[in-house]
Amino acid sequence: MSRLFNPDNGFFTFINKAIDTFWLGFLWALISLGLVVAAIFIGSDPIFYAAIFISAFLIGPASTALYYATVKVTRRSRSYSKKEFFRSF
Repeated sequence: MSRLFNPDNGFFTFINKAIDTFWLGFLWALISLGLVVAAIFIGSDPIFYAAIFISAFLIGPASTALYYATVKVTRRSRSYSKKEFFRSF
């Protein structure tokens, strides 16, 4: 019975990795695509072009941070997802 509620068993490890993967994907989408979506809903042209320009520079570092944090957190189980994402960003 003690193995059932052990946080190191397979079920809880899988759930933890799934949540970390979801969280990293959310952070990536928020940083790299958030400005473009906001500019589309605002609808004014100068803001839209400025958001496209800024997002073009943020999507590369965000993708690199996503890959680094996914490998370090999900595959190697070494650190926290949010911490590694922003450290590598």
